[in-house]
Amino acid sequence: MLNIKITEFLIKCISFLIAYSWVITIPNVIQAWVAYWAGDDTAERFGFTSFNPLNHVDFFGLIMLVISCGFGSPLGWGRSVYIDPFNIHSRWKLFLVSFVDVLTHIFLALILLVVLESVFGLSIVGLFHYMIIGRNVSHLLLAQSFPLVGSLLIVCGFIMFVAIYLHLLLGILYAILNSRDFYLICKATDPMDYAINRIKPSNLFIPLILLFLFAEPLRLFVVKCIAYAGFFIGLFLGL
Repeated sequence: MLNIKITEFLIKCISFLIAYSWVITIPNVIQAWVAYWAGDDTAERFGFTSFNPLNHVDFFGLIMLVISCGFGSPLGWGRSVYIDPFNIHSRWKLFLVSFVDVLTHIFLALILLVVLESVFGLSIVGLFHYMIIGRNVSHLLLAQSFPLVGSLLIVCGFIMFVAIYLHLLLGILYAILNSRDFYLICKATDPMDYAINRIKPSNLFIPLILLFLFAEPLRLFVVKCIAYAGFFIGLFLGL
């Protein structure tokens, strides 16, 4: 017989897997489209313009998501979009291609928060802040906070919470990693020079140090910004 902890783990795991499928897909597709518009068709040739989630799943990232669901702080990632930066001859287009996935993650998190407000009301912003800041994304907490809301809406709302959680984590992760890649692209003289610089030990460890130092402060800052933005958008829309 399943106990409460196992049941909650299964619900969390299934919800994260459902959310993961579109959280990794939409930003990748948009980045691939923007890269194609900027002059590089590498992502298109590798299938990243497809909305099929299987084209975007990273096996190791998926396994880590399932494992981490049991430790309270789930994190999973998808495949990185293949881009040849030397096909993009405009610096500002290269910058846009490099960071459009980050912007997409943040924007989609905000959109999902507004959708949650339309279902649960503006009071959901407080719960959003508590759950995301504290990394305590729980369907039981959502159900207890809104006892009059039907179970189907609770399930859908929880999946959206999970998607917001993943969008924000991946947005911060890629903001730091993409900054490293953009810097290396700008200083590289040719594709071989860029490839060699990417695998240098110093260029591998520096992003890890930056993640350790700045990922959490950035996450807290972005969560607060989205909470305020979502609240004022909800007020403007009369939610």
